[in-house]
Amino acid sequence: MATGGPGGANDNYLQLRSSGTFGAGSRLVAFNLGQWAGDYGTAGAGSVVMDVSNFGATDLSLRLLFTDLAGTNAAVTQVVAVPSGSGWMEVQFAIKATDLVVLAGSAAGALAATSEVRLMHNPLPTFPPAPVAATVGIDNIELRAAGTPSGVDDTAGIPRATGLNTVYPNPFNPRVAISYAIEDASAVRVAVHDLEGRLVRVLEEGTFAAGTRTVTWDGTDGRGRRQASGAYVIELVAGARTDRRTVTMLK
Repeated sequence: MATGGPGGANDNYLQLRSSGTFGAGSRLVAFNLGQWAGDYGTAGAGSVVMDVSNFGATDLSLRLLFTDLAGTNAAVTQVVAVPSGSGWMEVQFAIKATDLVVLAGSAAGALAATSEVRLMHNPLPTFPPAPVAATVGIDNIELRAAGTPSGVDDTAGIPRATGLNTVYPNPFNPRVAISYAIEDASAVRVAVHDLEGRLVRVLEEGTFAAGTRTVTWDGTDGRGRRQASGAYVIELVAGARTDRRTVTMLK
């Protein structure tokens, strides 16, 4: 696009669109075959930083996917939440091997011989992602060495507020991804309750730095027993803040 980037009028940027229907163009995925190939581990790369703007009506969960030429090694970053109508914001993807979720082989292998890097919307650490109707702007992509100071904190920048971001897919079967944001370091508990308020399962509990995190629920309780189909409540407690979202499990 010729104008409307982070710098305003006459600032160029790349705009990505997906239809959310089926077939070509239904998924929000962009990839680079040549310019981003190489050995990220030996290069000491620590993060990829870029400016993004979500112009669509759907909250986005962005990830980077690294794969080698043979496809034997593949790994994705933790999710970065970009809310609908976000405006331009700088986001950071941590890309050290210890930061990635392995899809095949090893994260170190995917980074050592990267042939493709994909930017995609996917609340779940999987590939390929589900279709989504989306429009997002991308600009000023930068690779930074490990330990390089940045204007953003953690993997998703400092969120504007603490709370649940996306719960996707909803309804779900067999699992759902819950993305949430923490604006300040705090004690966090993410749990599932039934509609009577009874605890089904604690998904995550601990003290975490400011940023965006994602947990998944596979529809089981704390003993691994599959729960009945129906509505459940996802509850986030972070410091003095409590946020809840209803999710429906299908059979």
